[in-house]
Amino acid sequence: MLDNETPQTYLCSPEGLLRQIRTASNKRVVELTGSNTHERFDEVGLKQIHSNCYDSKADSVRSFTYFRMNDKIFRVENWNNCV
Repeated sequence: MLDNETPQTYLCSPEGLLRQIRTASNKRVVELTGSNTHERFDEVGLKQIHSNCYDSKADSVRSFTYFRMNDKIFRVENWNNCV
């Protein structure tokens, strides 16, 4: 999730949280793994996953688990974004 997609009433920053986790993992030499929190198959969401996993300014995410995989992901309009 991007900060600009998060309602202000939530008083949180998904992008800020990821930065904090990266900083802590670098200090403790812990490899990062990732997973999605929302069922999302659009191009913007998938690009964000890729960006978070392969940040040129940070260590890469070691693995990523795609939760919430269901029949919706195999619909043509969604599947084409994934492959």
